[in-house]
Amino acid sequence: MKLYELSISNYKLCLKFSSRHFEGAIALAHTTDHRAKMLLDPVAGRQAVKYFIDAAVINPDSVEALYGVIKAFGKYGRNHGETAIMMLERVLESQPKNYRVRTILAGFKLFRDDFLA
Repeated sequence: MKLYELSISNYKLCLKFSSRHFEGAIALAHTTDHRAKMLLDPVAGRQAVKYFIDAAVINPDSVEALYGVIKAFGKYGRNHGETAIMMLERVLESQPKNYRVRTILAGFKLFRDDFLA
């Protein structure tokens, strides 16, 4: 667990120097997500959701960040699946030709029952 904590603090430090550093943001999100899974910690899970959202804001075309948002919403809260769908639809309003987001949204809606169960 100490390695998770050290990694998380290093990624946060990286983001203090450059808040637009996508690699640091996505690494922070993944590391926090893994830590939440290891500890079965819903609070850390909600932090992972926030970090994935931050990464998606930095790079809205990143499938990895958007998928991380969806997956984290699905894992850490039954009612958050609809929020993930709304977020993806919001991205499509500003980027209607973003076929990556369309594909992720379609897949999420297709497997909605699995994510929301």
